[in-house]
Amino acid sequence: MILPNDSWFGLTLGSYSMEDSDILAFQAASNSSKFTDYFGVGYTPPVEDLQQDWTGAFQHKDSEVHFSVQRPLDTADTQGKDFTFPLDEPFTVGYAF
Repeated sequence: MILPNDSWFGLTLGSYSMEDSDILAFQAASNSSKFTDYFGVGYTPPVEDLQQDWTGAFQHKDSEVHFSVQRPLDTADTQGKDFTFPLDEPFTVGYAF
């Protein structure tokens, strides 16, 4: 994922909606970029997952931030509504920026 500085990008996994879904958010900032695991709880701001299952890195290059992330297909995280990635079938992804 490559984002311009001072921007953000969010993915919902397994759903088009933020409601009751697994969410990964990227924040690109010139000095403090990050990616964070969240979950949706109705029509309120997402909640940060206590079990941060995503690992990865980011690198600042000129006016962009390059992210590389990964996560197990099944995290066994019962609190965070983590989406289990299917191996051989399509799944829904939503996004916001």
